[in-house]
Amino acid sequence: MVLVILLACSGFILAGLQTAYQNGRIVYWDGCHLQAWQAADAGLAWAHCQLAGRSFGDSRPVQAELTLKNGAHCIVSSTSVMNGNACEYSILAVGSYQGATYQASRKFTVLPP
Repeated sequence: MVLVILLACSGFILAGLQTAYQNGRIVYWDGCHLQAWQAADAGLAWAHCQLAGRSFGDSRPVQAELTLKNGAHCIVSSTSVMNGNACEYSILAVGSYQGATYQASRKFTVLPP
């Protein structure tokens, strides 16, 4: 009887250890994904600042490879199209951190002064 109880308790302990291990991995990858998302968002903010400082006639594409202090990376690229008097930029930012990646895009419309 004691052996059966010991075997059952061992099974519960092993199941608990396995659950704790899986939970730790989920938390780790969730943190990496969050850092990648923040890197992509920082790339979009950087592109917005670059576009805000330009003159209206400057339609060069915005491109950069950014490295953040926490070790995350972001690649920013853009395309531009003239839509009447306005210039529409499509910005794509891909953030990565320790194997996790996140892709974010945004459109900016620059109106003439």
